[in-house]
Amino acid sequence: MCLSSQSDNPEPLGKTAIYRNDNYALLNQRVLKMRPHLDGILDYLYYVINSKYFHYTVSHQSGGSAQANLKLGHVLSMLVPIAPFEEELRIVNKISKLNPFIAHYDFIQQKESDLNNEINNKLKKSILQEAIQGRLVPQMKEEGTAQDLLEQIRQEKLHLVKEGKLKKSALKDSIIYKGDDNKYFEKIGNTEMDITDEIPFEIPDSWSWVRLYDICSYIQRGKSPKYSLIKKYPVVAQKCNQWSGFSIDKAQFIDPDTLSSYGEERILQDGDLMWNSTGLGTLGRMAIYWSSLNPYELAVADSHVTVIRAMKKFVIPQYLYYYFTSNTVQSVIEDKSDGSTNKRNLQLLL
Repeated sequence: MCLSSQSDNPEPLGKTAIYRNDNYALLNQRVLKMRPHLDGILDYLYYVINSKYFHYTVSHQSGGSAQANLKLGHVLSMLVPIAPFEEELRIVNKISKLNPFIAHYDFIQQKESDLNNEINNKLKKSILQEAIQGRLVPQMKEEGTAQDLLEQIRQEKLHLVKEGKLKKSALKDSIIYKGDDNKYFEKIGNTEMDITDEIPFEIPDSWSWVRLYDICSYIQRGKSPKYSLIKKYPVVAQKCNQWSGFSIDKAQFIDPDTLSSYGEERILQDGDLMWNSTGLGTLGRMAIYWSSLNPYELAVADSHVTVIRAMKKFVIPQYLYYYFTSNTVQSVIEDKSDGSTNKRNLQLLL
């Protein structure tokens, strides 16, 4: 029987194994060899040495130095509980029968532990998927349809264009509909095309598929900043947008003199979706901006973050957030990106 007696790392100290081989083998200076007088008690001593009592004793006699060392004198003088020989055999036999059950329990416990670690993420993805497919809450006929909502958005856009608050190009909406052959088509002006391959799943009859730009007043990458040590106007970067939420504490700051070069639309507003648009490992991560989480006067986004501003009178930002964070979108982020392996870029037209 071999006992580990010295280690730079205290963890292996006291580990024991039984050598069962007719071939010769040598030990190094970090291992002690023990050979009982009676072969029949070898397994019994093995279980004693692997007991909690024995390892507790080892840890307190090893000196506690950076290089733990169990001296031979300590091993020789250790107290060992000895039972009558036949009883020792019964103990060994009982432990041998119990060990497979213990190993099986350990396997089950590990699987349960892995499941507990994964369940939060899996459950969240499952709920999000149910939600965006219209299966989480019931549809109410009296609430109208998505087509009714899209018409309201179109009228609002016309109004904003007349007031000069929206570019005329925003009126170029697409119309997506399902044909009698169950295929999906998109019509933009006089152009019509089959987009069935783009539709990821079926939705309720009262819902509609729509291009993102049709329900937003602003979608644009942030601007490359000129940084400053003056903590006045924070710049939201990728590290500010975590799956756990938005954190302004991780932001750097722009030079206050450059604020005038930022158009009014670049100043972040409550409910703006901030989508990480570059970087391996950060691509696709999203957070929602809330001024209540920003102790400063305002904030802007840098060029690695895309700002998505929904028409909040008609589309709830949190609803879009749940869609973008769903597995439907996140699972195809890499496919919708371009650039090198180490620096992925999300295409703005997604």
